[in-house]
Amino acid sequence: MRRLKPINPEAAAGRPLREEKGDSLESGFMVGDYLVEPQLNRISRNGRTTQVEPKVMRVLTALAERPAEVVTRESLLETVWADTFVGEETLTRSISELRKIFEDDPKVPRVIETIRKTGYRVIAPVKIDFTRPEQEVEQSPVIVPPPFAVARDSGWTLKRLTWPLILAGIVIALSVWFYLSRGASRAPAIIFRAVPLTRYPGIEIEPALSPDGDMLAFVWNGTAGDNLDIYVKRVNTETPLRLTSDPSEDRAPVWSPDGRRIAFVRITENEAAIWIMPALGGPETKLIDCDPDSVPSLSWSPDGEWLAYSGRDSAREPYSIFLVSVESLEKRKITLPPALHQGDSLPAISPDGRMLAFKRTSIMGIDDIYLVLITGGEARRVTFDNLKITGLDWTPDGESLIYSSNWAGNFSLWRIPAEGGTPEGVPGVGLDAYNLSVSRRGNRLAYMHWIVDTNVWRICSPTADASDRSPTQLLSSTRWDSNPQYSPDGKRIAFASMRSGSPEIWVSDSDGLNPVQMTANGGPFTSAPRWSPDGGRIVFESRVGGNADVHIIDAAGGTPRRLTEDASDELAPSWSRDGRWIYFASNRSGSWQVWKSPAGGGEAVQVTRNGGFAAAESPDGKYLYYARRDEPGLWRMPLEGGEEALALDRLKADNSGNWVVIDRGIYFIDTDAAGNSAIEFFDFATRRTSRVAAIKTPNNPGLALSPDGRWILYAQVDRADGDIMLAEKFR
Repeated sequence: MRRLKPINPEAAAGRPLREEKGDSLESGFMVGDYLVEPQLNRISRNGRTTQVEPKVMRVLTALAERPAEVVTRESLLETVWADTFVGEETLTRSISELRKIFEDDPKVPRVIETIRKTGYRVIAPVKIDFTRPEQEVEQSPVIVPPPFAVARDSGWTLKRLTWPLILAGIVIALSVWFYLSRGASRAPAIIFRAVPLTRYPGIEIEPALSPDGDMLAFVWNGTAGDNLDIYVKRVNTETPLRLTSDPSEDRAPVWSPDGRRIAFVRITENEAAIWIMPALGGPETKLIDCDPDSVPSLSWSPDGEWLAYSGRDSAREPYSIFLVSVESLEKRKITLPPALHQGDSLPAISPDGRMLAFKRTSIMGIDDIYLVLITGGEARRVTFDNLKITGLDWTPDGESLIYSSNWAGNFSLWRIPAEGGTPEGVPGVGLDAYNLSVSRRGNRLAYMHWIVDTNVWRICSPTADASDRSPTQLLSSTRWDSNPQYSPDGKRIAFASMRSGSPEIWVSDSDGLNPVQMTANGGPFTSAPRWSPDGGRIVFESRVGGNADVHIIDAAGGTPRRLTEDASDELAPSWSRDGRWIYFASNRSGSWQVWKSPAGGGEAVQVTRNGGFAAAESPDGKYLYYARRDEPGLWRMPLEGGEEALALDRLKADNSGNWVVIDRGIYFIDTDAAGNSAIEFFDFATRRTSRVAAIKTPNNPGLALSPDGRWILYAQVDRADGDIMLAEKFR
């Protein structure tokens, strides 16, 4: 990126610089009802203060100097990072941090608006001449509580108080300040030690503590690892009691408020339903059908009357949170997610039964917490992380929310006040913490410690001349490694990995050695790398900025460039064979379709009309092959124009990216009803399918073929361990 001499935006606009002290932004200004103090690098509102990185503050100041005017990205980069080589991703992350502080939704902005392909502007009122909020006038952090608080119009001063009262007031005030300053959760940080509550072979997931905290319900696939069922156990005993034994999956247990019953979700291949049974075993009663593809999670209202769950009325709608009456089966829709969103899930009813917390997902990997009255209405956003959330519950006092998120890279547990604020890590809980449950009494917290080790394997193709066709592990770490793709010359492999603590793009030699990290986003999900035909660039998808977009980076390294900037989501990129176009899937039209955009930037063109996802051109450049987001099958259409046709009917929707087209046919991964997976080959000439190799649970996308056709790469889950952990004295 070319560096220019910094130019003051106002001077460039022909306006005099504000040099008088009383008119300087450095002395402080208001953005809406937020007090901004650049010299102190802090932003305050309603008594809550957030410290800001100096560069982030400088971005805000540069925008505030030109309220309601568009400030280009180039101008911001030159002004804020004049002496440093940075790219647009650094600026994007600074804007994202400001939006978190301002609780500003980038899709419906109140403070900072993104101007597509240009820059940003502040749309909230900016005031320089203002009356400083009363809570900001006092420079001392001392908060004097009653009975020593003195009204400003009473005529009293500290000099008129006796010294004993003064000292007592200071001691109490400092204690209060220390108590409050420990975090936004209003509770002091208690360091506790989490210990294993279950240690069984296989995986134990989805813990649910009974209201008194003495019992645990959970899901376990059993000693044979063959089926997910509901179990219960006492916290201080080892042997669990098996509650369900249906061959279907039984998930998401939740206790009734009186601790006598357990509700759960039973999932078959095409159906799902909510069931209720006695907490210690007995007859099961079906309550209501629900969506088999929704996130299985339930919450029982404190009065015992309602169950909250995630569902939808039709396959074209996003998921909403519903309430169903346990007695009358009356059904109510509580949330209304925006169009193009994946929807709402993980319902959690507050301890007083007035509020419902839930996570809203725009696209996989981009979640945030919202609150809504249990009677419905407009939802209020609580977090502005745009990251992944895998568990959610209330603290017993109903003042804070506990949730699992990759807010700092790896998944851990976080606490945030229900009214909003900055998340704080839950002390005593380590990494890899997911689903969670807080007992309403007993001060106990249970969560799932989950480790998934996904690695990239290599095997000879059926046409290769090899004496040993045994698969070998090629790219491995103790974390997620997936999405492999050979470079056009076959000498390098691009892949996605979490080995650095967050999902990033990496490149290694073809033998898996010398891995080099290419991106450093530090949290947002980044994946699906694809090489350009000349091997000079890599295109990939990333959730940096709050939605999924397509990015390009030089194969030699450098700063990524964002190709798509729409408010919609763009995924699964690939190159045309001549390198002029990049295909991607987008929901900008209201449904998932394949689009293409010039590789150098420009207007995108819609390619499919009946649904499309994960597209790639055929080796001869005659056809475009593509899957569909929620429908099995692989389609193709002539690039010169013509009708689409079904090319392969055995590709499952959950393997939509696991296929490779060659001149002779199609390699793809197939998963049967029992969960057994294999690499298959469909021959164009014979129209027959043959098995190449059986594999473990595949990752999607994770299938690749070397340019010479000798090697097949695939990603599979080699290890999945889940245990339930327990933390005592939690509040």
